[in-house]
Amino acid sequence: MKIQLVIPMSGIGKRFKDAGYTTPKPLIKIRGKEIINHVVNMFGEIERVIFICNEEHLHDKKLNLSKILSNLHPKTTVVSIKPHKKGPIHAVLEAESILESLKPTIVNYCDFNSFFNFPNFINHLKKDQPDGCVFTYTGFHPHMLKNTNYAYVKKYKNSVVDIQEKKPFTENPMNEEVSSGTYYFKSAKLMLKYFKKAILLDLKVNGEFYVSMAYKPMIKDGLKIKTFLINYFMQWGTPSDLEDFKWYSNVFKNIIKKKNNHKNIYEGCLLMPMAGEGSRFREKGYKIPKPFIKISGSEMYIKAIKDLPRMENIKIVTTEKLIKNKKPFFNIKDKKLNISIKSLKTKPEGQACTSLKAFEDNSINLEKPLIISACDMGIIFDEKKYQKLIALQDIDILVWGCKGYPGAQQKPNMYSWIYKNKNENYISNISVKKNLFNPREDYVLIGTFTFKKAKYFVQSAELSIACGEKVNGEYYVDNVINKSIEIGLKVAIFEVDYFICWGTPNELETYNYWESCFKKWTDHPYMKR
Repeated sequence: MKIQLVIPMSGIGKRFKDAGYTTPKPLIKIRGKEIINHVVNMFGEIERVIFICNEEHLHDKKLNLSKILSNLHPKTTVVSIKPHKKGPIHAVLEAESILESLKPTIVNYCDFNSFFNFPNFINHLKKDQPDGCVFTYTGFHPHMLKNTNYAYVKKYKNSVVDIQEKKPFTENPMNEEVSSGTYYFKSAKLMLKYFKKAILLDLKVNGEFYVSMAYKPMIKDGLKIKTFLINYFMQWGTPSDLEDFKWYSNVFKNIIKKKNNHKNIYEGCLLMPMAGEGSRFREKGYKIPKPFIKISGSEMYIKAIKDLPRMENIKIVTTEKLIKNKKPFFNIKDKKLNISIKSLKTKPEGQACTSLKAFEDNSINLEKPLIISACDMGIIFDEKKYQKLIALQDIDILVWGCKGYPGAQQKPNMYSWIYKNKNENYISNISVKKNLFNPREDYVLIGTFTFKKAKYFVQSAELSIACGEKVNGEYYVDNVINKSIEIGLKVAIFEVDYFICWGTPNELETYNYWESCFKKWTDHPYMKR
């Protein structure tokens, strides 16, 4: 089937301009290729591609836009139109004379990537002979955690009976079919007829005419509209979405680089408090306790341990209830990690209390280093940088942190935040479960702490608990650090490269989504590993 692909890319890209981008959105590079390159590469045997461009972008010689587009497909047409804010229907109508009227046509937006089987789509067209088809996705997709302002379809007996922009039909948008931004029409002639009808009916949304709105009069006129489900969707339409994608892309790129990288064994103990009840996971229907959920083939706590510096010994403090639910937990004693376990009858009042319980049997040397770290996160860090910091005499405690983690930006008050003295690496205070300034620019505390001597933690924690310094009803190690600073210990930040949290169902599903996606994306090194 010979299809023409039409890509309207004549917008101004105001959000990207406001965010400091100087390159038009379709030309921003991801994995070494322009976004528009990724868009064209989604499709198989397309006969021709029509790019509808902002004339200002075409006239800008520095962009070299026309040449870039011409190299993307053997048969391309570049159409120049004036800048506008009228939406993609207006842009396509400006190129009406260029289109082959009887040829099947796909209109595709210029700011995303998706995975689907193109031959399956062609078979779908041959079987159902639809007048129009909306490419959709459903289920969990990470970008929908912070924004659900997309186009949604309503179906009856596998046909689309309604479509609406910028809002879902129900209170559960992830259970609906959402338009990806790829729209098929049986012919350009049919498409243009209903584009004009959408304008005549004034079906604009927020001042713009979206392609999805052309299906409303088509449905009313009794035409057959179907959907085609895609597998993965990469939303690059806003600076925030693009940065979130880049974070996870870089995480999985660096996972390959850093694999089995931590070979040095450090003196002291890694202490992992593991006494939480995992109520959020249980409420979501998870049957396995959180620490034992598989992450990339390993149990979560094992994955967390292997991402940290290798210590002489490891101590896990957990509850009898958790061990009862997972008896194979004891098998870790026989592994190379040198793990010992302390089990508690009841859950303590927070991570700091749980960690203090580890010292009751005097098995941890108070004069040796201690790392305390959560069981529900992964870290990518520079080990040489870490070694330099722990070797400095004027540092007593390192608080591990990072910038740019998407999950903390979405829910800043679920995290603690690190604030430094000006022009120094020393920390002035930890804001527990509350961001004070800008979650995009501030250092998020990731839940890992290095104490040069274990006694620094014990001393600070006992003082913090004696003062009743709870947050949300719990004693956090985060707050213990404020007490360390108060008593004169020198506390510095260790900035890691990347932090991955598995602590909530949404964060775990986000990690799993991108891992599965990058395994299948031929442009990503995670697939090529």
